Amino acid sequence: MEQPVVVTDRGEPSHVLLSIDAYRRLSGKDSGWVASIQMPEDDIDFDPPRVGFAPRSVDF
Repeated sequence: MEQPVVVTDRGEPSHVLLSIDAYRRLSGKDSGWVASIQMPEDDIDFDPPRVGFAPRSVDF
Protein backbone atom coordinates (compact mmCIF):
# COMPACT_ATOMS: atom_id res chain seq x y z
CA MET A 1 0.00 0.00 0.00
CA GLU A 2 1.66 3.20 -1.15
CA GLN A 3 -0.92 5.79 -0.10
CA PRO A 4 -3.31 5.83 2.85
CA VAL A 5 -6.92 4.91 2.10
CA VAL A 6 -9.51 7.38 3.41
CA VAL A 7 -12.78 5.79 4.54
CA THR A 8 -15.79 8.09 4.52
CA ASP A 9 -19.08 8.12 6.37
CA ARG A 10 -21.80 9.90 4.40
CA GLY A 11 -19.18 11.66 2.32
CA GLU A 12 -17.09 12.87 5.27
CA PRO A 13 -13.67 11.37 6.08
CA SER A 14 -13.97 9.21 9.19
CA HIS A 15 -11.06 6.72 9.17
CA VAL A 16 -7.69 6.22 7.50
CA LEU A 17 -6.24 2.85 6.54
CA LEU A 18 -2.46 2.79 6.18
CA SER A 19 0.37 0.32 6.19
CA ILE A 20 1.88 -0.80 9.49
CA ASP A 21 5.19 0.75 8.47
CA ALA A 22 3.53 4.13 7.88
CA TYR A 23 1.70 3.84 11.21
CA ARG A 24 4.92 3.08 13.06
CA ARG A 25 6.66 6.03 11.43
CA LEU A 26 3.82 8.40 12.32
CA SER A 27 3.25 7.16 15.85
CA GLY A 28 6.86 6.61 16.80
CA LYS A 29 5.91 3.17 18.09
CA ASP A 30 8.02 0.41 16.64
CA SER A 31 7.89 -2.02 19.55
CA GLY A 32 5.15 -4.20 18.09
CA TRP A 33 1.43 -4.33 18.62
CA VAL A 34 1.59 -6.51 21.72
CA ALA A 35 3.63 -3.94 23.64
CA SER A 36 1.29 -1.17 22.54
CA ILE A 37 -1.79 -2.84 24.05
CA GLN A 38 -0.23 -4.18 27.25
CA MET A 39 -1.07 -2.38 30.48
CA PRO A 40 0.45 -3.07 33.89
CA GLU A 41 -2.22 -4.65 36.09
CA ASP A 42 -1.43 -2.53 39.14
CA ASP A 43 -2.25 0.71 37.28
CA ILE A 44 -5.92 -0.25 36.88
CA ASP A 45 -8.36 0.55 39.67
CA PHE A 46 -11.81 -0.17 38.27
CA ASP A 47 -14.71 -1.29 40.42
CA PRO A 48 -17.95 -0.62 38.53
CA PRO A 49 -21.14 -0.18 40.54
CA ARG A 50 -23.68 -3.00 40.43
CA VAL A 51 -26.69 -2.37 38.27
CA GLY A 52 -29.86 -2.82 40.25
CA PHE A 53 -32.81 -3.87 38.14
CA ALA A 54 -35.13 -6.83 37.96
CA PRO A 55 -35.91 -8.61 34.71
CA ARG A 56 -39.36 -8.03 33.25
CA SER A 57 -41.71 -10.78 32.18
CA VAL A 58 -42.24 -11.18 28.45
CA ASP A 59 -45.56 -11.90 26.76
CA PHE A 60 -45.27 -13.90 23.53
